[in-house]
Amino acid sequence: MELCGLVTNITQLLGVDIFGLISMIEEAARKVKQNEEACKQITDRASMIKIRLQWLASKSFEHPEMWRPMQGLKSTLRRAYRLIIGYQHSSYVYKFCCVSDLADEFESVQKEMDTWNQHLKDFQDDVMFEFTVIDNRQNLHGNRNTISQDGACVPPAGSSASHLNNSNRGKLVGDLGQFHLLADPSDFTIKSQISRCCCWCPHICYKGIGLIKFSFSQLVHATNYFSLENKIGLGGSSYVYKGQLKTGLEVAIKRALYDGKIPIKHFKNEIELIPMLQHPNVIKLLGYCIKKREMILVFEYMPNGSLDSFIYDGVRAREALEWPKRRQIIKGIAQGAKYLHQLCEPRIIHGDLKPGNILLDSGFNPKICDFGISKALKPGADEDCTGIVTGSRGFIAPEYMEQGCLSIKSDVYSFGVTLLQIISRKRLPPPPLALSAESRYYGPLNKWAWDLCAAGRLLDFIDTSLHGEPQNAEIMRWVKIALLCVQENLEERPSMPEIIVMLSSEDDILKQPNRPAYYD
Repeated sequence: MELCGLVTNITQLLGVDIFGLISMIEEAARKVKQNEEACKQITDRASMIKIRLQWLASKSFEHPEMWRPMQGLKSTLRRAYRLIIGYQHSSYVYKFCCVSDLADEFESVQKEMDTWNQHLKDFQDDVMFEFTVIDNRQNLHGNRNTISQDGACVPPAGSSASHLNNSNRGKLVGDLGQFHLLADPSDFTIKSQISRCCCWCPHICYKGIGLIKFSFSQLVHATNYFSLENKIGLGGSSYVYKGQLKTGLEVAIKRALYDGKIPIKHFKNEIELIPMLQHPNVIKLLGYCIKKREMILVFEYMPNGSLDSFIYDGVRAREALEWPKRRQIIKGIAQGAKYLHQLCEPRIIHGDLKPGNILLDSGFNPKICDFGISKALKPGADEDCTGIVTGSRGFIAPEYMEQGCLSIKSDVYSFGVTLLQIISRKRLPPPPLALSAESRYYGPLNKWAWDLCAAGRLLDFIDTSLHGEPQNAEIMRWVKIALLCVQENLEERPSMPEIIVMLSSEDDILKQPNRPAYYD
């Protein structure tokens, strides 16, 4: 494949035929007859990698050092190709029996490809900004660019870039349709709340809530230039890095992705809501950074990572998680949710309560995080009927799924699923084919727990590493509490204060659960 006759092209820089490998992935995916959606997602990611590489090759061939961190890209693409080819030629029985492992493998490959796509996107942003600065220099007729406090070269006051009117501030540059705003970072002025200067660019600053306004250079150095080694998390609209400030304080740095408007909405939501929340089981927001195209939040660092890594992620899932620790985690989540629903002002519906959004400190105390899709309730209201369903598969309450009404009882449903996962230490198991399409996505864990409860065999549901625990009666009682939380009818679900009372009691559960949501 020719790349505009460059003296040095990407394949020479990397020493591999990246483009040929991507073409092989695209061709193999076209022949897959089942699970087309998962293969399509991999193909879409591979195609975006190809587009970004082609664009960068046409702009940045003078900087071969930009490609040195990317030697692992080939192995990721090979892994994606092997996965698609293997799936294409595997038997139906294998696919059925290993559906959970295959789903994990597809998810893992997709995350790796997302990482490389963001790595390329960061390069692309840097190159685009560099070209913008060069263009500004050529248009200034001898005027020199100014240097921001962070040491970044930005257009000076009086340049064409710093005097864009509102209609021009959203101008897109580049040939990939990516959002690059030609604006002076100093235009991000101090406001008492978030507002917009165009369809996607937020003006941010807050007064009186104690947030630190970090410079971009502080966070660059804290994360070793946002290196892959410092990356500790990946969300739907952000990457999370471990960082260390000059004071020695370890922090978690959440850097927004820029494909579309969703990251900005989530960013706005978190920086509006979290500073108002003061509870030991809710994550603390320390500060933020807004610079050029960057939107970054700085949180307290949780050394034990997310709860889901102890439930079903690789090596950590094999580490001991004794019942006293699990009990502490469950009660902490319940206390944090009670605070959100009842004690803070305004009251909050989290909207995506799940193990991946529960972080653990050094003492395994849980902290609820990720308020990107949370809702602040109006006085006297218990629900928010937006009609737009967001959240994570398996944790979405049926009334929210069907009617678009998110309520505090929707969080109770998500808490119930989380409790079932903590006790069983299992992700949603492979569903029976007899279930409806909706139930196959949302109900297998509910059905499994309820069937065993009805048969008097709840011990079979509990993680086998807990079978020697003296608190088996308590654990089985808590499974019943979880089943009350995942009832189809939201009126039959307990409130978080009622759940806390039940978790603290040694008495048997008087109210018996009915068949849970998504059972059929």
